[in-house]
Amino acid sequence: MYEAKGNKEIKQATVKWNEDTIYALGLYKRVTTLVGIWPTNNRILTGIQIGVYITFHLSSVFIFFQKFLEYGNCGTTMEIVDTLSVCMASVQICIKSFIAWFKNHEFRHVVDSAVMDWSCVEEEQSHSVMLVYARKGRVLLMCQMAVGFSTAFPLMLDRFPKIVEVIDEVKNESIFVRNIPLLPRCWISLTMSEYSYLAYWTLVVIFIWTLSIATVCCNVFVYGFGLYVYTQFEILSTSVNIINGNENISEQRRLIKMFAKRHNHLLNIANDLENGSTFIILSEVTVIIFVGCIAGVMLLIGLRDHDSQTIIAMVIRLTLVMMQLFIYNFMGECLSNQTEKLQTAIYNCPWYELSSRTAKDMKLIMIRSNNPFRLTAGKLSDMNLISFKSVVKSMFSFFSVLRLMLQN
Repeated sequence: MYEAKGNKEIKQATVKWNEDTIYALGLYKRVTTLVGIWPTNNRILTGIQIGVYITFHLSSVFIFFQKFLEYGNCGTTMEIVDTLSVCMASVQICIKSFIAWFKNHEFRHVVDSAVMDWSCVEEEQSHSVMLVYARKGRVLLMCQMAVGFSTAFPLMLDRFPKIVEVIDEVKNESIFVRNIPLLPRCWISLTMSEYSYLAYWTLVVIFIWTLSIATVCCNVFVYGFGLYVYTQFEILSTSVNIINGNENISEQRRLIKMFAKRHNHLLNIANDLENGSTFIILSEVTVIIFVGCIAGVMLLIGLRDHDSQTIIAMVIRLTLVMMQLFIYNFMGECLSNQTEKLQTAIYNCPWYELSSRTAKDMKLIMIRSNNPFRLTAGKLSDMNLISFKSVVKSMFSFFSVLRLMLQN
């Protein structure tokens, strides 16, 4: 067990990133810096980045809303649903990005602690455990990037700027329209100049790509920090075995003091993670439920109309949003279990061979662990597998009722 850092704030500027730190955190930093949510001392620059992003996206959503009021439901049902879902996701990402920037202080504590741990770890076993979870974090990040880009890329490929012939669902006749990614194509007038059309098409593509990038950034931002906290509690649980009763009383006291400081430090870091990410998670869960319900409604309509294209698209969308919700709940479950695991680790160590005073100290640490860490969504609901089961059950109950309504 390496020396604990206690509760004092670590000055990141005084600690250089070694190769392991770059491997574990470098990719996260490069990705999240694109949006400006990586914790840093230079909040002015990141604030400008966040401000530009939020202004662009909220302005785009406002323009889309104006187009909807102007043209009404003139596109296909899928186009309207996709536009509504993306606009909702865009507003949510703006909120998440602002919260991540606003909670810079809490997240910077987590980053500083991670940088210090990577620079100070000496035990081979602890180093190996950290590398294993760092590798898992990189894989998770790359998977998130692949899903985000694979979702955005087809939207652009399928709607290259040109005039195409489509079927008007309302009038049931062929009409000529201009391609535009994601949005209803009837929103783009054929009388619009070529340069204006290309500029509008480009802005929509930028909107989609920046939304995809920001979604990945905000998600992996929380995942990565959660994985770090989980790893450190795992190492702390195994390090209790170093106290085996063969030491003299003063050495036992020293080891217990180190262990208690490290435990207290990790609890503070976990609380920083919770305070910084709780409303980010709440906004994510809200949009997941909203998009999931819309996708479920469209799936039922597709099944009723035997529309295979809609069925496939909605099944994929439902799978993705459920996976996203599961990851957050699974992470919360693992963090809670890991903090509870510490009690078991202390109980299983040879405390009966320690001095009575040392054993009492260990008992106090166990009492401190009686209230395990809880990752929450807006301080309203714990993120765990029970919550995931409850949300999924409620959504599918809603789908069952709606299916009966559509059949009748």
